[in-house]
Amino acid sequence: MKRFILLITFFVSLSLSAQPVRLEGGRLFLKGEPFLILELGPAEFLFQGTGCVATLKPADGKGRAGIQSIDEYDGLQPLRRLNGDEDHQGRHLRIPFGETGVQRLKVYRY
Repeated sequence: MKRFILLITFFVSLSLSAQPVRLEGGRLFLKGEPFLILELGPAEFLFQGTGCVATLKPADGKGRAGIQSIDEYDGLQPLRRLNGDEDHQGRHLRIPFGETGVQRLKVYRY
């Protein structure tokens, strides 16, 4: 059973205007670059790519979803845990446009 719904906005320029993405064979392409989202567990996701903001909500519509932690990676090596300034006080994951990032997201329900 799905516990969370991901709500994702992709950006392809610094203008912050949302742009459509292309889906091919289960991979998202943003301005020709692949974007990967993996569900690692019932409340854990891995994001790789550039130019996105992701929020979550409970799949059953009851309560809210919050961010427990976001860890930034360089390949398989963890670099740092993001803090409140970088996750909007636990409300969203953000990978800036023009920067390729790998972030591991853990969420909870309340």
